[in-house]
Amino acid sequence: MAQYNYITGTVHWAKVLGDPVPNYTRDGREWTLDLTPDDDGYALIKKLGISSKIKNKGDERENFIQFKQREFRADGTRNKPLPVYDARNQLWDPETKIGNKSTVEVKFNVVDYGKGKPQGVYPQAVRVLELVPYVRQEFAPLPEDSKYYQNFAEDAGDYEGEDAPIEGDPLDG
Repeated sequence: MAQYNYITGTVHWAKVLGDPVPNYTRDGREWTLDLTPDDDGYALIKKLGISSKIKNKGDERENFIQFKQREFRADGTRNKPLPVYDARNQLWDPETKIGNKSTVEVKFNVVDYGKGKPQGVYPQAVRVLELVPYVRQEFAPLPEDSKYYQNFAEDAGDYEGEDAPIEGDPLDG
């Protein structure tokens, strides 16, 4: 019988909703998320002996553990998508994407494959505790010293927010 563990932290690149996405080598598909654990999470990782699973890419994720579930098991049977819940344990709306820096709890198990082989860490479910909405960015932000950024800042002037006056209303004939 599997023993389940629960770890809380900040999520990045949560690709756990809907169909699986291509894996890194593009030879399969998977559901995946990167989790920067909270202090209790780091203690749990150490206790379980899976500290070697911690990665650091030198970006905003800091130290993180990557959870992956392949679309297909080694025997060829299809895995089910990871169930995702909200803080009230209701199924998550699959249309509401999980943004970077959301706080989540991951239910997972650790499988010991024997001496000399790395342990497997397998996610079982995800619970979103605090959502940071996902906002797609079509462009990288312009640097503040860009002439286009400066021109826009000057043109925007005092017209900020929804209550900004509209000059020359195009609907006034």
